[in-house]
Amino acid sequence: MSVTKKGYTPLAVAISKSNKDVAKYLIEQGAKVNCFDPTYGSILHLAISKGDLDLVKLLLKSGADPEMVDTDYGESLVYTSTSSDGIKALIEAGEDMLGNDTFGRLPIHFAASNPDPSCFHFLLDECNEAHAKFVNTKDNDQWTPLMWAARSGSIATVHKLLSEDAECWTRSIDGGWSALKLANFAGRPPSFTEQLVPKKHSRVKEDGGEEEWEDSFHNVQTGDKKDSICDSCLVVSQDTPCQKIDSKLTNIRI
Repeated sequence: MSVTKKGYTPLAVAISKSNKDVAKYLIEQGAKVNCFDPTYGSILHLAISKGDLDLVKLLLKSGADPEMVDTDYGESLVYTSTSSDGIKALIEAGEDMLGNDTFGRLPIHFAASNPDPSCFHFLLDECNEAHAKFVNTKDNDQWTPLMWAARSGSIATVHKLLSEDAECWTRSIDGGWSALKLANFAGRPPSFTEQLVPKKHSRVKEDGGEEEWEDSFHNVQTGDKKDSICDSCLVVSQDTPCQKIDSKLTNIRI
């Protein structure tokens, strides 16, 4: 099987160019649909990352395995959280929407961070009676879907999460971020941030202790907008390598 200097097969090149006709021809000629490329894990991962639903369906129909794991991200489904149609296609193919990536994120985290709320609503509907688990599920850094939505999602997603009893009090593993603080850092308007303040400013924690809402903690200067984003950890930064992220830096995951 011939490959380019960068290690891509002809089928991977066709997929990367969104050329369905060439991809279909290569598959008909025996091109392997279950192999890894040098960047995106499997060829199916590559198609999903391009957001091309027709190519995703073509690969699945041709026997592509949605369970082939990308070592950086995890399950294929995580990539498709920007497209409810893409997620539906993979679910129909047997993909597990509970699959998480190496950062502990489920597809629901990615969907919540999407400015388009349609994908989030689709995933939540698929959860059926497991809403509570999904609404407050945490990734490795203890970020909940509400925190992701506060940072970059839509107000409709925030409203839906809160209506499903999403927790406003949750803080990141280092204690440095809350949903409201993330929204303030992202420069959200008051009409957005006021949704993230609990009606009662005190609560009893699981350990029986009492916690008071601290307005000062959630106040933070609006961050600078960056032009690049890491496809893996979603940190928006031009300066901080993924493997050397410092939780004290204000550009972490923002």
